[in-house]
Amino acid sequence: MSPVDLTKVLKQSYVGKWVALSPDFKRVCAVGNTASEALAKAIKKCDNPILHKVLPFDKAFAPVSL
Repeated sequence: MSPVDLTKVLKQSYVGKWVALSPDFKRVCAVGNTASEALAKAIKKCDNPILHKVLPFDKAFAPVSL
C-alpha cells in the first residue's frame, strides 16, 4: 500500500470538520461538523465513503500507546 497524499484534496476551510472521502481518496464527497453529519451527506453521493477528521495543517499528530 502506498501513502495517500491528501494535500490536493483537503482545503483549509475543512480544518476542524469531518470530511467523507471517496474510496480512492481523490475527492471529498461531503463535509460536516460531526462524523454522522458528513456520513449522512456522503451516502447520497458516493459508495463506501471514508471518514476523516481534518486537523490543523500546521500541527502534527503522533499517536502513542503506553
